[in-house]
Amino acid sequence: MLYYQRMPGEPVYPMQAPETELRLVDGRLCECIPGKEGATVSRLISTDPMDYLNPAFAPGRLVLDRMKEYRHER
Repeated sequence: MLYYQRMPGEPVYPMQAPETELRLVDGRLCECIPGKEGATVSRLISTDPMDYLNPAFAPGRLVLDRMKEYRHER
């Protein structure tokens, strides 16, 4: 659906990108969105094409915080 207006779209539909952080996931650099249970992968930063085929680095995958897991085990 198209919406025509005189003013720019930002005041009508404000876009705020979520705050992200870079994390190493199994030795690969991922941009993640932090959450309560861990972080969600938003994108993979790699030069290896095979990394993009690995479902472990797929966008939307939950990455648990290993320090929290370690603390719960004790």
